[in-house]
Amino acid sequence: MLRDQQQIEASQMPQLMQEFAAGFLQDSLAEPISECVRIVRMGFMENFQLKEGSDGRTWPPHAPSTVRRYGPHPLLILSDAMRSAVAGEGGVGAVFRDSFREFETGTDLIYARTHQEGDASRNIPQREFLYASEDVQRECQGEIEDFVFEFIL
Repeated sequence: MLRDQQQIEASQMPQLMQEFAAGFLQDSLAEPISECVRIVRMGFMENFQLKEGSDGRTWPPHAPSTVRRYGPHPLLILSDAMRSAVAGEGGVGAVFRDSFREFETGTDLIYARTHQEGDASRNIPQREFLYASEDVQRECQGEIEDFVFEFIL
């Protein structure tokens, strides 16, 4: 593979691109993927702290009936299981899968989807917490770009 500056003929480009692609596919993305997992999980934690959805709207407060039933507590943090699961702290409901080029992290707690999407039939408002903000997306993109740049050089 070409790693220093050289002049090449146009006729060499298909072969060189094929070699580049083969080399890139053989290199593991484990390091930048791992860093993106960390960044995304920190973003989830920030979402809990900000108490707002991806559209910037603040989460609705607890219904009075919720406060009567469970007592006062931070939004979406009654037992801390859901927040801990999405933060990558393990425990019940934590989901993490990764493969050669992608990852999935979050929670499979049954009530997480209810809060993420809301449930009008039960009068539960949406309190979206599983999303990657633009800052988180930019930071992950930077990790991947750095990896590709280092690979090319």
